[in-house]
Amino acid sequence: MPTICPQLAPIHDLPAILPNLLQDLSIGRAQIVVDQIRGLLDDGNQDSVLIVTAIDQDSSTNEAASKPLAAAIAILPLQHGESATASNDSATLLHAGWTAEVAASERAGIIEIIKKHLDETLSQRGVHFVQWACDGFSLTEVAEAWFEGLGFRWVADLEYMTKSLEPAAEKTSRHDIKPPRLRFSPLDWNNESALTMFTDLVEQTYVETLDCPVLLDYRSAEQTIAGYQSIASFAPECWFTVWKTTPMENNDKPIGVAILARHNAKRNNTNPSSESGNDAESSNEVVELVYMGLVPSVRGQRLGIDLIRSVIATAEGFNASRLILAVDQQNDFASDLYRAFGLQPMLEESVWVKSL
Repeated sequence: MPTICPQLAPIHDLPAILPNLLQDLSIGRAQIVVDQIRGLLDDGNQDSVLIVTAIDQDSSTNEAASKPLAAAIAILPLQHGESATASNDSATLLHAGWTAEVAASERAGIIEIIKKHLDETLSQRGVHFVQWACDGFSLTEVAEAWFEGLGFRWVADLEYMTKSLEPAAEKTSRHDIKPPRLRFSPLDWNNESALTMFTDLVEQTYVETLDCPVLLDYRSAEQTIAGYQSIASFAPECWFTVWKTTPMENNDKPIGVAILARHNAKRNNTNPSSESGNDAESSNEVVELVYMGLVPSVRGQRLGIDLIRSVIATAEGFNASRLILAVDQQNDFASDLYRAFGLQPMLEESVWVKSL
C-alpha cells in the first residue's frame, strides 16, 4: 500500500475536488451538497466547511501528489449569537468518497486514515456528534464501505414532503372550520425559566416518540435543541409552546412544542399575521417544520390535526410560498396526517449518525 497522508484542504481546492467526489451521487443529492456549501460561502461561513483529503505521498510527480485519492467534507456547527441558548456540538458530514481510482485492496486502509483524521479534527473543534444523509434507496457496496468504515450507524429513513401555501393576503374567511383548539405562544428567548420549561417540554414529547427513536440513544433534548439553533435557517421567532384554547383541568400548562425554520426569509417580517401580506409581493420563502410534538397525556385526542393546521397557518402568515418537512417513514400516523393536509412526497433519504 502506498504511503497515504491525510490533509486539511483549503476552501479554494473545492472546485477541483467536488466534481470527482460527487460523481457517484444522484443529481439531486449532489445538488443538495453543492447548495449547502454555496449557502455557507455566500453567508461568509467558509470557516464552517471542513475538507479532509487523503494524498499519496509516494506519487512520482508534484501534479499527481496534489490530487487527493479520497475526501470528506463536513459542516462545523454555526452559532447565531444572542439567540443561541447553548453551544452546539454536532456536525454534518455532507459526503465522503473517492476522488481517484483506488485499488480495492487499498480502500479500507485509506478510509481508516480519513476516519482518524476527520474524527480527531472534529473532536478538537468541540464536535461530539456527526450526522450524514444519503439518498433513500439501497446503498451500493462502495457507499456502504464508507458508512461502515467511518463508523456510522443507520437511524432512520426519512421522507421529505412539501405543500404550496396560499398567500395570507389572498386568504378568505372560512366559516366551515371549527374554532382552533390550540394556540401557539412564541418562546421568550430572554426568559431563562421559559427556556428551561421549553427544553423540559421537548423532553416530554420524546416519550414513546415514533420520530427517529434511535436518535434518543445519541442526543438529549438540550443537545437536539442546540443543533436546531445552529442551522442556517434558524428563526427564533418561529419557536412556539403549544397550549389548549379551551378550559381544561391542565389548561395552565403547555401541552407541546412546534419549531419552524425559515429559508429565503425577509427578516423584517417576524410577525406571522394574516394582515402582514396585504400588499406583499410574491414570496420565495420556504418555511420548514423542524419538529412538533405533544406530551403523552394529551395524545389520542386528535390534536395532531389542529397542530399541523396551526403550523400551516403560521407559515402562511409569513407569506411563505411552501411548507416542507421530513417524516420518519416508519411513522405511519404522521405520514397519513400530512398527506391529509395536502403535503406531497418530495424526496427520500437515509440518516446515519455517530458519536465521537
